[in-house]
Amino acid sequence: MLFASLLLAAAPAEIPAFDRAAVLRACAAKEGGDLDGQYDCLRDEIEDHHQFMVLWQNDKAERRAGYHQCFAEKWDEDEGQPDWGMTIHCIENAADPKLEVADSGGRFDLKKATAHCEGEKANPTTYPDGSLSGQDIGACLSDAAAGHRSFRLIRAKYQ
Repeated sequence: MLFASLLLAAAPAEIPAFDRAAVLRACAAKEGGDLDGQYDCLRDEIEDHHQFMVLWQNDKAERRAGYHQCFAEKWDEDEGQPDWGMTIHCIENAADPKLEVADSGGRFDLKKATAHCEGEKANPTTYPDGSLSGQDIGACLSDAAAGHRSFRLIRAKYQ
């Protein structure tokens, strides 16, 4: 718990602080009497908030308007807090593959990502429920760029 407290230390003033009490209430409401579920919920929220803060602190300053928009849109009205997991999802959906090529100094290989996405579209995986993995190429490229950006920013923080 000490580690979690350190992770949740002061956030920049423009970012709402992580409210542990509100998250605990939301997790208890969501999971009822399932203490393992409450724990998993709390852990997920802590991880999502931490990931948001790492991205926020290490991404370019001009991207912060998009971050603000995402946590403003993904607000938990009951608890008066951003839904950190949905905020991360929103940020990742806004990823632009061409910007990631530029921002990463060419380490994000758009040609290779496009080939992968075309392969996914042509040969989708069938999941046990019968659904298929093949998404449109634009969404696939956005996912690839988002994953690359997140990993690049997190790696930069901890190297």
